[in-house]
Amino acid sequence: LATVATSAGTWFLHVKGYNGADVGNGSYDYPLTVNTKALTVTGIGASNKVYDGTPTAALTGTPGTLSGVVGGDNVTLGGTAAGAFADANVGTGKTVTVSGQTLGGTNAGSYTLTEPTATADITGAGTTTALVSSQNPSGPGSNVTFTATVSSVAGIPAGNVVFLANNVPFSTNTLVGGSIGASTTSLPLGTNRVAAQYAVQGNYLGSTGAVQQVVQSSVVLSQTNVVSSMVDNGNGTFTLNFIGTPLAKYYVVSSADPLTSMSIWDILTDTTNTAPPPAGMWSVTVTNNAAQKFYRAAAVN
Repeated sequence: LATVATSAGTWFLHVKGYNGADVGNGSYDYPLTVNTKALTVTGIGASNKVYDGTPTAALTGTPGTLSGVVGGDNVTLGGTAAGAFADANVGTGKTVTVSGQTLGGTNAGSYTLTEPTATADITGAGTTTALVSSQNPSGPGSNVTFTATVSSVAGIPAGNVVFLANNVPFSTNTLVGGSIGASTTSLPLGTNRVAAQYAVQGNYLGSTGAVQQVVQSSVVLSQTNVVSSMVDNGNGTFTLNFIGTPLAKYYVVSSADPLTSMSIWDILTDTTNTAPPPAGMWSVTVTNNAAQKFYRAAAVN
């Protein structure tokens, strides 16, 4: 004797006995439990993403393919698949859980759905570090405070900022609300590159901000400041020749507009020079691909 259940649930096989005269002499019901069958979904993956503060994951291959349906059964895959990481933090090979899918069709009650999982990476969000000086130019021994602000489109970065003067660290401080300051009184005369470095930390990538801090002497020594000539070196560089007061210090500034105030001209890095005696002639080589650029020398002292 064979029988086939057509759906999940509890079925009963009713057996009744008869004697030779076709007279019933007893019966018994045999219970038969048919469990639901688990179905899976194949073909769904997840995309890597940049940290954005949320665990939401973008899925690929949706809605996927329903696998395991018994031939002839009417079972369909419905709902809308959604993906989520276990948390929002940066990591590689993170598990993505898929939810939101359902079963439909006339035989759906005989099945259960096991939704898939996938893996994907969350990489760090980019940052921008801006650095400003409390006074620029400043005098020798002045207490200058540099304030760094680290920002990102994905929230407020946290962690440490290293402050450097001429590539030498002088302070490491912890961000408070995305900003932090550091002070120094030890900058030498001339142009100084002061930088704030935010390294890769937590869910954020690193970035660096810098300013050219000018330290000027309070003693006025410069009496002469002349651009004597400019030589085109033929390789995108130019040699600027100046005449200054012997033993006075100068640095170079540039601008695309010669009529703007010299206070807002760009300070060129590593251009501080002492005009040597007896003639006070000194030179700087600059790189320039702009259509128009003007240069001047500014006195440190």
